[in-house]
Amino acid sequence: MKYFNIILFVFIGFSAQAQYALIKLWETNPIAFPESVISTTDILYVSLLDHYPLREKGKGKIAKIGLDGKIIDANWITGLDTPEGMGIWKGKLYVADINRILVIDIQKGKLDHSISVSGSSSLNDLVIDHEGFIYTSDIDLGIVYRIINEESSVYIKDLPGVNGLQIVGNHLYMVTDTDIFKLDTDKKLTSLAKFHSGADGLASLGNDSFLATVYNGHIYHLDKNGKMELILNTEAQKIGSADLIFDSKKRIVYVPTLYGNSIIAYQLK
Repeated sequence: MKYFNIILFVFIGFSAQAQYALIKLWETNPIAFPESVISTTDILYVSLLDHYPLREKGKGKIAKIGLDGKIIDANWITGLDTPEGMGIWKGKLYVADINRILVIDIQKGKLDHSISVSGSSSLNDLVIDHEGFIYTSDIDLGIVYRIINEESSVYIKDLPGVNGLQIVGNHLYMVTDTDIFKLDTDKKLTSLAKFHSGADGLASLGNDSFLATVYNGHIYHLDKNGKMELILNTEAQKIGSADLIFDSKKRIVYVPTLYGNSIIAYQLK
């Protein structure tokens, strides 16, 4: 996530009329600048930046929220810096925080330890594959790092504004300030669609289709043929859209709204 004024351009291939819609189900009470959300069977974990401008040490938090939108604990984990993307693996919550990965014991509700990501500057999203390998994007450096056995290395670079990540099968998908990319296991990079500055979250819907966000409140659907359509625009209401997730069973999309200071749940129609 990167905050600056942007101009949205109309791209060839964007649908004039959306075939999908997001219907609002609920919105939480105010929480402090939510950037990312991840779910278990009954809980939403939300990273809270809690401040703007960013990088004020010790102000970041992780909140716990019910699937009904009720805040369980707005201060579940405190004292973080700039917590953003998250992943869950074997009872641990992994959180990208500037130049390190925080490892939180979910059952104990405590920070266990942290993993340094050498050379990183501004870690953003984070995903974990079926082997437990961690991938995290550095939006400032245009790098995706991979972490194996708590050792980090550059996985792919030269991706301006790389932000949202998704693992689907053996492929890594990425949203950047120029494109939405698919990366094969042999590191062959394929552009699925053109994108633009302010790119933020990416969520797989299955069947080679995705939702992608621009932080200022635009949510797009990308189909398997590379056609993009704008399905939600909350910019005028000053409601942002960051690192979203999709519950495929319930077809619910959970969206952190940044300066909107809430999580909003939408039914995908």
